[in-house]
This record gives sequence, structure tokens and C-alpha cells, in this order.
Amino acid sequence: MSDRDDWWRRMHPPVYIRKESGLHEKVEFTDLTSWHSLSIEEVRRRADELKDLINTAQDERPVQAYLEQNLGLLIQLVSCGPRAYVLPQPRLGSEYIPDFAVGCLSSGGIYWTLIELENPNFEVLTRQGQPTAKLTHAIQQINDWRIWLRDNSQYAQNELGYRDLNAEFNATIVIGRRKEQTRRGQQRY
Repeated sequence: MSDRDDWWRRMHPPVYIRKESGLHEKVEFTDLTSWHSLSIEEVRRRADELKDLINTAQDERPVQAYLEQNLGLLIQLVSCGPRAYVLPQPRLGSEYIPDFAVGCLSSGGIYWTLIELENPNFEVLTRQGQPTAKLTHAIQQINDWRIWLRDNSQYAQNELGYRDLNAEFNATIVIGRRKEQTRRGQQRY
């Protein structure tokens, strides 16, 4: 282990996430530095695999599974540095389960992005250019997470182990296909 890695571990200790069993699981930061050493061809290959998967997926589950195996692609989505906490399907109490929580480490603490995956076949906008019910539902899920965290941020941080997570988290919804949108729809969303 290098001096830099040792310093990083001291400055960014693991988080402990409470599991359903009541036990806490130690979650170390996800070291994604290996993604920075991948060849352009390998990154393109993995991106092409994801694109092919999205083109054939009937729902979001295979996309979730692929991203869990290729966390570097997910980190690119949220513009995180090479080291982060990546938690698939973290629980917010018993009520809510985002698809991913990504905690980006910085000198100011952990900056969280919660991600909601939706079916890649869902339409995002109606023909009139308005959000569909599926998109509105995803937006409401994020609003519900924010409400829950406003009421329970201390519990989330201290009992569930999501250090620094509060209602001001960033959020990303992955839904539908850009190629099926009008130019105006692409600009709006």
C-alpha cells in the first residue's frame, strides 16, 4: 500500500451500513483507479456492452446488474473522482430503496448522488412534450427520499451509516432513450 493510499484510508474511514439483519457491514471506499488505466478500446467495449444490454432489456434489472459489475461506468455518470462509496440498493429506513447511492469523497466530506433506474423502454415525454407518468413517478420517488431525509438525516448518518447524507443530495434518473426524443425534448431533459 502506498503512502497516498494509507493517507486516504485515514482521512476517509469506511462507512458501516446497517443491514436488514441489524448487523453493520463495513463498506470501504470503492477504488476505481483501475478504470483510469483501462485502454480506450476496453472502455468502449464495456460501453458498447451496456448499450447492447439497454437495447434488448425489457426492464431496468439487467442494467442494474451490469452497472453493479462495472461501477466505473456508473461513476462516470455522476462525475465522481477515482474513489467513492458505491452502494447498490441502499435502504432509507424500511420505506425507500434507491437503485444506487454514490458517495464522492472530497476534502469537504462525502457528497452523495442517489440514482433511480427506470425501464429503458419507457417514454420520457408525451407527444405534447410533457413529462410522462413514469417520469413523474421517478421524480416523486426522489422527492420522497428528500422528505424522508429531512426527517431522518441523523438516523441515516448515525444508525444506517450514510455519513454526510442529507436531503440536499444530488439525484439522477436514468429512464428511456435519448434517440427517441425530439431535439426539444433532448434539450429539456
